[in-house]
Amino acid sequence: MIQASIADKNLVIAILEKALKDIPTMTAFSRTVNGKPHFKPLLEYAFHFSLARQSIYLSDDKTCVAFFNNAAANGGFLEKYYYLKFILFGLRWSKIRTISKHLKKIKQGKPKTQNYFHFWFLGTKNNNMKNNLSFIKELFALAKKENKAIYAETTVGKNEVVFNRFGLKTFEVIETPALNIRVSLMKIEPEELKI
Repeated sequence: MIQASIADKNLVIAILEKALKDIPTMTAFSRTVNGKPHFKPLLEYAFHFSLARQSIYLSDDKTCVAFFNNAAANGGFLEKYYYLKFILFGLRWSKIRTISKHLKKIKQGKPKTQNYFHFWFLGTKNNNMKNNLSFIKELFALAKKENKAIYAETTVGKNEVVFNRFGLKTFEVIETPALNIRVSLMKIEPEELKI
């Protein structure tokens, strides 16, 4: 497992643009350009948010990427710049109130203490299940080593099944019909991690 740097930005965004193109949250939040959702501003913000926290990881062969954020870490200037850029150029303004309410519900589902990892994005270049599962195990081993819980959210049923196999349990489901999103909030405590 490799910790990504700014030099990996184009690779990381390319992997995620391909991997996340059918994810409901991405299409619900992102402005459309020429009839297609425009993900890049959201992914650039997410990249710099996670980079500032040293929380972007690549598999050794650089085919898998994860944003595995240490919730206690702080961001930097570039994160704020790309957040503003996302708001101005990437966000669906027609849904901004609904998106804000949706994000507030998700935030309320997370613990007030910041002693956890937020498993935010996961993307792969291929469907090599063995490699992908090995990569997830390495991320979870990091949480176990640091004695931190893992919180995740997903709108995709098959991802929920995979996370279940690793011991994450769904503790809340948030439905936002106006965005056509159903989010499963999941978690696992450090003592429950079996890696």
